[in-house]
Amino acid sequence: MRYIITTEAAQLLRTALKATFPGTTFSVRCDRGTASAWIRVAWTDGPLETAVTPVGYPFQGGRSSTP
Repeated sequence: MRYIITTEAAQLLRTALKATFPGTTFSVRCDRGTASAWIRVAWTDGPLETAVTPVGYPFQGGRSSTP
């Protein structure tokens, strides 16, 4: 398995979101803390969170199974 850095994961996630929801503008931001990193996704209007979550799930680290 190839591991990618958070900024690369954010870029891939941004691309996936644009392809899946072409009419919606997403804000995809990276941040990090002590021994961790995370990506924040925000948008106004457009799809519900329940539709966006499955697109972002493959980009999450530390998960052993799907929801």
